[in-house]
Amino acid sequence: MADYQHAKSVITSNIKTLEKRSCSALEQKRISVEMITRLVWENIAADGTDAVWGELRAILGVPDAKDKADICTTICSQLSADELEHINLFDDGEETAAGTHGRIAYVRNKRNDDAFLSFSEIVRVAKASYMPSFSDACEAVFDNRCEFCILPVENNTDGKLYSFYSMMDRYDLKICHKVEISSEDGSESIGFALVGRSVNKSLRKGARMRFEFSVVREGADFISEVLGVADALGGRISSIGTQPVLYDDKSCRCYFAIDFLGQSPVPMALYMNLEYPGYTPLGLYKI
Repeated sequence: MADYQHAKSVITSNIKTLEKRSCSALEQKRISVEMITRLVWENIAADGTDAVWGELRAILGVPDAKDKADICTTICSQLSADELEHINLFDDGEETAAGTHGRIAYVRNKRNDDAFLSFSEIVRVAKASYMPSFSDACEAVFDNRCEFCILPVENNTDGKLYSFYSMMDRYDLKICHKVEISSEDGSESIGFALVGRSVNKSLRKGARMRFEFSVVREGADFISEVLGVADALGGRISSIGTQPVLYDDKSCRCYFAIDFLGQSPVPMALYMNLEYPGYTPLGLYKI
């Protein structure tokens, strides 16, 4: 028994020592990745963020999720707000046309009326524009006849309503705000989204927010790295879902919803732009 206790003590001590060394090595690596990112940026930033990303990947060999998170954080720190806006990380659409500010398209019924009233507290001088179908409501925003439309995007029985997410993707729209509307007896709850051409730019730092996006890929192995980068950037996974892609039976569309509680989602958006250029931003809103 004495030998057992002694051996256990020695091995436990070794584990703790190795943990300390590992933490120290990881911190030194983080500092080095930041330094090489700054060096590359100072020398080839004029060639664009894609060139910087490619150069760093070539230098680092196979950077892991933490390295990529550190790279994106450092690049963002080198860019001004105007420069980040120019990159258009959230794929924002054209500016709202004169005369359409505050106009909200939706299919009129009791639940949608309740959602409109909730969104009216957020949108200045909200004006209802009734539509015969959800597609018509989306088209009104796409055509710049309305600033927003209202879509149901989830409920407490089916979860995410991906048919409406597909509709947003089809019309290149994004979630700007979200509200939950419950039935009178509380048995049913529907999440309604206020959808527009651009995300809410005022939420890009200093708020509790959710960043939603999707990626079309063959297989889902890449998901673990996306989650690793999100974790390294302070994000917490709210939901993940996959849906088949009708035009390609080898691919699937993966939907991500990541919460940033006081951390900026901008480095995450930069990572998605650089690593998955065809990714689709689907929303940025308060939670």
